[in-house]
Amino acid sequence: MDIVFGEGFPTPDGRSLLVPASIVPPAEEPDTTRTGRKTHSQA
Repeated sequence: MDIVFGEGFPTPDGRSLLVPASIVPPAEEPDTTRTGRKTHSQA
């Protein structure tokens, strides 16, 4: 497997920038009637 950004990030100082993000619920639940699989909420 190749290493991405092994020599630094494409920023002026070569460092990464981590930005916090909020967790949002999905817009819709998966359709289990076609796959027969159960989601974690159905287990």
